[in-house]
Amino acid sequence: MAMMDRHIASLALICASSIGWVAPATAQSGGNEQATLAYVQAICPEMRKIRPTLTAGQEALFRRCNSVLNSTPADRKSALTQITSDEILSQDAAVRGASQMQTSAISARLSAMSHFSTQSMGTAMLWSPTQFAASDAIQSDGSVDYGIGGTPRLQFFGNVSYSGGNRDATTLETGFDMNFTSAVAGADYRFSDKFVAGLALGYGHTKLDFDSDGGSMRSRAYTAAVYAMIQPVERFEASLLAAYSRVRYRGARTIDYALPTSGVQAPVDRVEDSTATSRTHANQSEVSVSVFYNLGEGAWTVGPVAQLSWANLTIDGFAEQEANGLGYRFAEQKSDSLQMAFGVDASKAISTSWGILSPYARARAIFETADRQRTTRVFYVNDPFAGSSVSPGATLTTSPTDRTRVSLAGGIAAQLPGGLAMTLEGQTLVGMRDVTQYGMMAGIRFAL
Repeated sequence: MAMMDRHIASLALICASSIGWVAPATAQSGGNEQATLAYVQAICPEMRKIRPTLTAGQEALFRRCNSVLNSTPADRKSALTQITSDEILSQDAAVRGASQMQTSAISARLSAMSHFSTQSMGTAMLWSPTQFAASDAIQSDGSVDYGIGGTPRLQFFGNVSYSGGNRDATTLETGFDMNFTSAVAGADYRFSDKFVAGLALGYGHTKLDFDSDGGSMRSRAYTAAVYAMIQPVERFEASLLAAYSRVRYRGARTIDYALPTSGVQAPVDRVEDSTATSRTHANQSEVSVSVFYNLGEGAWTVGPVAQLSWANLTIDGFAEQEANGLGYRFAEQKSDSLQMAFGVDASKAISTSWGILSPYARARAIFETADRQRTTRVFYVNDPFAGSSVSPGATLTTSPTDRTRVSLAGGIAAQLPGGLAMTLEGQTLVGMRDVTQYGMMAGIRFAL
């Protein structure tokens, strides 16, 4: 899941400025604030030398830097916490959450045709079973015919999903509460009793609220997907999902601090409820392949599932807008995820006088093999030396990735008269160090 923020610095590297070259502050000697401090220590003395030529924005940045360097250690720590842009690297969670909620709902359509689907839980790509039995599925011996031959060739579906939770603050990351919602609609066609393919469109929204009134982050994702299911032999099924998402992102980072005059030579510096705003776009591509083998007998469907999922995320570069010279400029960011999941699906078809109920459950062990800590070198928008040997910038580094996690889910599906089917599912993700996450999904399908 999840990938996020941090700045870090090695102050010894700043000494290299005396010979005309400064290395970027990196994640080697402390937290995010140390990277910001190293950056400020490098550029503030140089800005003083050219102060008469500074623009209004550069002058504002110089005053902020100068007051931080002339403050007491305790006051400096408080100010650095505010002027360090920890929150920005949470973009990864915001963007992935907005798009993956939709692929979750799209893949849930596969469960209307199968014993399983590629239901994703927020930042994890998972498989989930949502069994819809055909209205004539219950046989005289109590077994269930899960074949798709008796269903209409063209079917339509819609899903709505919600996921929430929180990420705890750490020495390297700002904590936040998270909320993801999505709505998806699509249609598929049964080409034969063994092969079905379809198309779907979706919309997703993500909101992150940072701890200690640190601001918020929002994203809106628009997704298009294709999917297919094939049953080459009895009891064995394979499924494919491919999706592309275009994401719009907005960030609002709150900066609020004051440096007192007591024991300080520089004049008091106050930045009160200032907001650094940002806007950018992102693109995400996903592909998931899964296989399932049914070991169940009679009304039971039970069997192992294996899945391989790949995702690529690219966030366009952007610059923050902030009135006190403290906005940052970010270059393009990229990340890849490659996950393997292994687990078990179980469901049972229960015949009633008004239709068929199918309670189900799943468990998945998920292993991340590609998503790692990533770094992004940033500069102040008003840094007159950005890109030169004078300015080191600050290197932001995300948290270590949780390599393993477990998905647990359960729900109930109902096949009603007239070809109408509905489902309701609850889910949770456990085993991640600082993340709590849960979700719900409701779906409907019908044929015309």
